[in-house]
Amino acid sequence: MLKRKRRRYHIFIQVFSLVNDILDSMGVIDSVLLVSFGLVAFMICLNYITYSRFIQDGAQNIRLDLALDARNKALENLCKSLENKVTARTQELADANTLLSELVVQNIREVIEEVLSNEIERYMSVKTQAETALR
Repeated sequence: MLKRKRRRYHIFIQVFSLVNDILDSMGVIDSVLLVSFGLVAFMICLNYITYSRFIQDGAQNIRLDLALDARNKALENLCKSLENKVTARTQELADANTLLSELVVQNIREVIEEVLSNEIERYMSVKTQAETALR
């Protein structure tokens, strides 16, 4: 709302300057030419608006840069946390794999020992039967 009033004010001043210069050139009134002053004032206003806009944009860039830095740090922390979790889980899996390998080897030994003991018992039984039959 305030910007509209300022625009209306600026437009009024420019129209007034234009009408003043036209009436002065027609000889209706005797005054100073105001359009040149109006153009200078217009240029000064444009410079001020541009300057204000750059200042606002610079401040916004700083805020956005700080927010981006904060998000980047949070993302880095998440990455480190994820790496730590992956390392811990990899170690857990390696330990479980080692335990499983040991259990498999132990189970194979037990199976081999059982098979060998059964074979030895069967051999001893067959040997005893053969010795008994030979006597």
